[in-house]
Amino acid sequence: MFKNSYKDITSKIVEKRIGSKATNSVLFNSNVKLIRLTGEELTSVHKAFDDNKGVDDSMLKISLIEHILPRFKNELGWSNIRSIKCRANDRKTFEQRYNADCHRDRHLFGGTSGQRINLSVQNYSAVIYLDKAVFRYFSNSSVTFGLEEESLNLIRCVDVEIEPGMAVLFPSSLIHQARKSIDDPNSRRRTIVMFDIENPDNDKFRYMTNELHNIVMCPKWTQWAFFHNFFNEDNLSNIAFKRLMCNHPYSWRYIVDNQNSKDKPYFIHWQITQNKGKKDKISEKQKFNRSIYLINPDEYPEHCKLIDHRNNILYIKTLFFYSIKEFPYTYGLAGQHMWTIFTVIVLGILLKTGSK
Repeated sequence: MFKNSYKDITSKIVEKRIGSKATNSVLFNSNVKLIRLTGEELTSVHKAFDDNKGVDDSMLKISLIEHILPRFKNELGWSNIRSIKCRANDRKTFEQRYNADCHRDRHLFGGTSGQRINLSVQNYSAVIYLDKAVFRYFSNSSVTFGLEEESLNLIRCVDVEIEPGMAVLFPSSLIHQARKSIDDPNSRRRTIVMFDIENPDNDKFRYMTNELHNIVMCPKWTQWAFFHNFFNEDNLSNIAFKRLMCNHPYSWRYIVDNQNSKDKPYFIHWQITQNKGKKDKISEKQKFNRSIYLINPDEYPEHCKLIDHRNNILYIKTLFFYSIKEFPYTYGLAGQHMWTIFTVIVLGILLKTGSK
């Protein structure tokens, strides 16, 4: 079993400080690339990111599709490229701990370790920075099984001090988190995060070989940071890190298997937003820190499977039975499943009471 705690791993941080004069790109381990955007690329992003008016969806899409994605395609050496959605964030996302805890953007399950490793480099995320920040990641963590040798020999904590105008490109299953800038801890932290960066030329092969991507649409309360009211930051970081290293989702989420081919690797992620294919009216509170889709609903690749579990009762019921099933296999994580069951019961009572 994975024995080291989050504190153990982060006590031996490897710092990467890249100056503002750095050019082109720097390749770190774990297929992580730090890219300095050109003046043209950065200007196109800035045009869409207005402090007073918020984010211009149309301009941002043009910037990402016409300027940023072609750069990423060249960096990755791919024949083609696509990103399904992005988020335009400011400091509020960080303060609400949406990205400040250890997490994976996409989780990998099924198949052999070798199959997961091969699939892990077919789906990338990227963060474009308009202000100073720190990007923390854990090397060799794209595919983990919670083994002791992983904690002793492979996993290293790396803090990358980011300058404005840089982008980080990394496998979406890599464990990472947002951190404050060392030089400017009160930075506004304006970022654009891009998800599901893939080569569409591989879509047909992924679909034919059942290497799918399950997208579970969840109720909005699954994004609330209510666990921060019960655990201090150190305990929560340790719980989250160990669950991720043992390849378990957070305890308020559940895995939806590939029913047709359980021996194949597949991605899964959970989201509360819906791709409606049109620009919704944006309120003052939603200028930033929201999802923006870069493709239309009918443009999802065949290997992506949308699973609509936004119904509260359906979600809680599925989570409850998943927790019961997983309980015998979680060993030291059993307490977290007990907490899941308790949470499900409480939420069920609240929902039942509220429906009367």
